[in-house]
This record gives sequence, structure tokens and C-alpha cells, in this order.
Amino acid sequence: MVFATYDLSMVGRRFDTTTQDSLFRKILRLGTQHGMTVEYQWDNQLPQTFFTREDYTSRSICQKFLEYVSSPTVIGYVGGVNAEPVWLFGPGYRNEVIPLVDDRKPDELLEPPANVKYLLFTERHPGAEAWATQHGFQPIFSAVSDNGTTNGYSFVAFERKMGAN
Repeated sequence: MVFATYDLSMVGRRFDTTTQDSLFRKILRLGTQHGMTVEYQWDNQLPQTFFTREDYTSRSICQKFLEYVSSPTVIGYVGGVNAEPVWLFGPGYRNEVIPLVDDRKPDELLEPPANVKYLLFTERHPGAEAWATQHGFQPIFSAVSDNGTTNGYSFVAFERKMGAN
């Protein structure tokens, strides 16, 4: 029974609890709060924020990025061993996600193939913008969160410049 309650509280974080019946809200209160505020910005637009009830996953940040990306597309992915690229495949798993990090040499980034339209750095990576610019990409999206712990998220996305290969 304890595990069922815990599992329901985890699943329930993905839903708006104000519209659920009172029994469901009571179950959610038994779980730990895992919310965080994420600040994101597209190109030269003003920064915006949204609240996610899941500070342990990058799902909502990936979804925010994919809202304005035409699908299917090819994404070059730079992330650590425990990063979550699964959310970048998008609805129906239509996007192709190509890792640009070899775990045997995590400090060296692989060359992005010519068909990569977007680069996404899902962790703080010194020199990300310089490396992306050098490979023909320009910044289009950034998102950062600080959930009060060391697991805050930092995303930076780049789009291939027209005519660059």
C-alpha cells in the first residue's frame, strides 16, 4: 500500500492538482514536493518562466524546447552519462537524437553530422557557445533552473545557420 501511494504521488505531479478530486489531492500531499521554477528564453525574446512539479527530470524543459521546433528533426545532443535524451525524441519518437559525447572521452565533443539541425547542451559546459559557433550554429534557446539543490538544470540550444555545414 505504501508503494502504491508513493507511485500515485509521483504520477500525480504531472497533472494539475486543482482539478482533481479531494482523494487524489490527499494522496499527492503524502509525497514530497518536487517543484521548481525554470527561466527560459528564445532568441532575442524576453525571458519567461514556468513552474514544473518535477525537479528530478528534464522532461518539461525538453518539452518547452520542442514546442517551437518543427518535427521531425535531427538533434545533436551533448550531455553527461546520467542525462535524459529520451524526451528529445518528441511525440511519436519522430526526432533523431545523435549523441556528440563519447563516454570513453567525455571531454572531447564529436563532430556534428551535416544533417544535425539543432545542438542541445543539457549541462553547464564551458565553451559551449564558442564550440557551437565554430561548427556553424547560432544560439536560439536557453533554460536554467535552480531547485535549491545542486541538481539544477541548464540547457542551451543552437540552430544550424543557413548554408553552414
